[in-house]
Amino acid sequence: VDRRGFGPLRQAIAAHVGPARGVICAPEQIVILSSTRQAIQLAVTLLTEPGEAAAVEDPGYLGARQILGSGGLKLATIPVDGEGADPDRLAGVRLIYLTPSHQYPLGVAMSLRRRMAALGVAERLGAWIIEDDYDGEFQNRGHPAPSLHGLSGGGRVI
Repeated sequence: VDRRGFGPLRQAIAAHVGPARGVICAPEQIVILSSTRQAIQLAVTLLTEPGEAAAVEDPGYLGARQILGSGGLKLATIPVDGEGADPDRLAGVRLIYLTPSHQYPLGVAMSLRRRMAALGVAERLGAWIIEDDYDGEFQNRGHPAPSLHGLSGGGRVI
């Protein structure tokens, strides 16, 4: 039994997310989990130590705040406006939790400028971005915005 999840499902996901969202990955890189909360918890466990800092959107998903806080992380907030989260003033964080395609709870899509800024901040800080693309494929018009993972080539984005 593969602990990452059912192999054919991971293969189908890898085949879908490339053309749909620009996420180029192998099935071996995909882990099937039961919830967003479980995914955030796994990232916190694997990538951080208690006392490090993590950033969350403000306003944002309360579940992410709870999980990051329960992992012993200090929380910094990222203001959200009409262009989505504004990461420009982040410093000293190890994880950055973002909902770029459909910000929760405001519903705005993060602009390409802000997406690139978030990737630059993560690179500069050596931080990981947890991209919660919970309904990024649902768009009223046009194509979905590129995922952070796709824009980064998979660099520092989970």
